[in-house]
Amino acid sequence: MDMKKAEMDKAITSGTYGDWINDPVSGSANKNVYFYYRIHDEAPNMVFDPYSGNYVIQGSEPHRGEWYASTMGITAIIVMGAVAAVASFFAYRKAVRK
Repeated sequence: MDMKKAEMDKAITSGTYGDWINDPVSGSANKNVYFYYRIHDEAPNMVFDPYSGNYVIQGSEPHRGEWYASTMGITAIIVMGAVAAVASFFAYRKAVRK
């Protein structure tokens, strides 16, 4: 068990925790080791970071700001505004013709 803990600690510090926990051969044993030490508060809480695609220690992921400040957020706001402007134009045009 101590050898597996040393292996887990090495995977966490080297950034290969995701590969270690999802190993097709010993992945379930690795998960058991992680959960055992996590329950006893001897292992950090590892969470999946969707931005990087890696597991990171909870609380260590960088703050990415608000969604509307990102490129995708700004694009979504512009597209919604354009659709609303076009819809308003056609609604006004239909109202004026009657």
